Formats: sequence, C-alpha cells, structure tokens
Amino acid sequence: MELREELKLLREVARQFRTEEREYLETELLGKLAQLKSKPKRRVRQWKNYLWTALWNHAANFMRDRPRIHKIHIDPVETGAEAEQDHAAGIVLPFLEPSLDRQVSFAEVWEELGPKLRRLCAMIEEKGGNKTAMARRLRKHPNTIRLWIGQVRKVLKRHGYPKR
Repeated sequence: MELREELKLLREVARQFRTEEREYLETELLGKLAQLKSKPKRRVRQWKNYLWTALWNHAANFMRDRPRIHKIHIDPVETGAEAEQDHAAGIVLPFLEPSLDRQVSFAEVWEELGPKLRRLCAMIEEKGGNKTAMARRLRKHPNTIRLWIGQVRKVLKRHGYPKR
C-alpha cells in the first residue's frame, strides 16, 4: 500500500469523527501511522484493514481522553479592542485549571465522603469508570458499586457540582 493511499485512509478515518479540530486529529493519527509503520508487520495479513482498525481505535481513544475545551466569552475591554467589530467572541481557550473556590469546595466534598467512598473515587480513576472491574477489585457486588456511586453523586450535587 502506497503512502498516498495510507494518507487518504487516515483522512477518511478522521472524517468519521465529529470535531472542529480535524487537522489536530489528523496530526495525531499521522503520528500513530508513523509508529505503526516502524513496527515489524509479521502477523499482519491485510495491512489496509489493520491500518483502518488501528487508526480508528486510536482516534476514538484520543477523542475520548482529550481535555474538554470550553468556549469563554472575552470582553472587548479585556482584549484591548476599541470597536465592536474587533470583538473576539470566537476565541476558544482551554479551561484546565480549577478555581480556588472549586478546590476548597472539593476539599469539603473529599472530607465528607469518608474512606470507603474515597477509595471508590480512586478506583473510578484507575479503572476508567468500569463498574464491573471496580466491583471485582473491591470484591463487592456491582449493585453495591452503583449504590456507592449514587452516594458520591449526591454529595457532589449538595456541594454544587454539575451532573456530567
């Protein structure tokens, strides 16, 4: 398979995902393509099918794991713009750092949870939210895990955290 065909396949995979940053996704997939091409292909019989599956899985994981980007309205006074047409309403800034209020609020939540639910929260991060894997690891029934997650949600809601 020629490089031209591989790049066409890469663009086709990127087009399958709904995103405003398609070039960013294509760049990520190009890195994955280079990684795949550098590995020996002893067990690969159908390179095109293998490449499609590998790129699609990588794109799906990338889209799932990337940080959320929030659109924030910027006041023209803050941007230094004088006229209304210079207004920078379309600027997108990543919102990655929590505010001090959120940190204090989360500390209160963490204290209220107790050791059992704190361990569950750590397990959620470790197991990627997989309730069955968490139940196995904690040696509890999956319904118990669901109950505990409901308790964590109630505490978060009481402290003003939105449901996601």
